[in-house]
Amino acid sequence: MISFQRFLVITIVGIVLTSCGGETANNDESGQKKDVVGTESVAVGGGDLLSDEFEDPDRDSWQKPDEVIQKFGDTQGKKIADIGAGAGYFTLRLAASGANVIAIDIDDNFLHHIEEEATKLPTNVGGIETRKTVPETPGIALNEADGVLIVNTASFLPERKKYFAEIRSGLKDGGQLVIVDFKPERSPVTPPDNFWVSSQKLVNELKAVGFTIKEVDAKTLPYQYIITATKR
Repeated sequence: MISFQRFLVITIVGIVLTSCGGETANNDESGQKKDVVGTESVAVGGGDLLSDEFEDPDRDSWQKPDEVIQKFGDTQGKKIADIGAGAGYFTLRLAASGANVIAIDIDDNFLHHIEEEATKLPTNVGGIETRKTVPETPGIALNEADGVLIVNTASFLPERKKYFAEIRSGLKDGGQLVIVDFKPERSPVTPPDNFWVSSQKLVNELKAVGFTIKEVDAKTLPYQYIITATKR
């Protein structure tokens, strides 16, 4: 299992943590502190770090990417934005499923890495567009996407309600937002960063900006919950 302690936290994380609406690590009823991972884009460095460290070879066993992607239904030909794409763990798999993916991140190193990896995909899969943004905005145009995926990033988003409202504007009618983030319980993949946001808090924020909650799935993944919300 990868050691999350070896990640180098990007400067923007420190900035976001002082201004975002996310919850810092809460104590459970027994008073024990809960540690969870904050964002898909917490590591920086050269290509070796991106490919060997960030993409844990054991990740598939607990992340179950195919089951996460299934939350979008048929992805063939759909335009799906992967916000906080990181090293492209989901971006590349979404493209392989037939989706046309917008890989969105704040870090050029990750985006360049995704561009390099995209050249290795077969020609009969979906396309990949990389797009740099800033922490305050998702970087999606009005009614641009059929779906949006956010993995391990929600707790770091500044002004989440505003951010979610912008995502909703970027979705087509009937488009889906899928959020994956860590449950509060300590797990073998829990990093030391003391940041966590509850699924219920995210649900409340999504409803407040007009999303319809389709499902809150706390069973499919051992260490994470999956929220599926729809633009109506």
